[in-house]
Amino acid sequence: MKLAAKASDVITDEEKQAAEYNKEAKRLESYCRLHVPSTFQEQLETALEEIGAYFPDRLTGGVVSRTTIKAEYESDYVMAHRVRTHQSTLVYSTDSDMIALCGPHSQSRIKYTEAKHPLLEEAVPSFLTALYVVGIGCDVLPSGVSGVTAFAILREIKKMQEQEGVSPNAFTERYNKLVDFYLKKDKTKKLTQNNIHT
Repeated sequence: MKLAAKASDVITDEEKQAAEYNKEAKRLESYCRLHVPSTFQEQLETALEEIGAYFPDRLTGGVVSRTTIKAEYESDYVMAHRVRTHQSTLVYSTDSDMIALCGPHSQSRIKYTEAKHPLLEEAVPSFLTALYVVGIGCDVLPSGVSGVTAFAILREIKKMQEQEGVSPNAFTERYNKLVDFYLKKDKTKKLTQNNIHT
């Protein structure tokens, strides 16, 4: 028996890998979706009306706008931009990313204890903060990078500065070295530089 295939019928390793990534992305997309009730906006407006949030507070003058901004997809960066450009004054969220993105203008219902390894206390650019939280775990990569902890990141930063002579203010160099560190530590061997950068 002879088998023949056209060149267009042969699937390359890259195409197989792309198909696997697409399949995994579709699985994760349905896994991570937060289902909000269809009446959420009405419920929110009713609750805000009931507590008098639409009327200026006598002491502070603070007031909640009657305009509800509704995002169909992930809205972290839109909300963070609004806070940073003073279009909104407060974000109240259970999403831990909002604290990293908005800084002191976000309020969280999550209770925190003092960090044993305070990774996020240093003032660094947001791209580096984002890399830290991807490494230790956030809503984009809930379990973080396997083998990476806040302690491991702090130890690696100290090593960069003391043994490799990386300046504490060389944030781009630190970022690139931490990406390499994540890839080395990743026990699943499924991460790529592109995964981490996006």
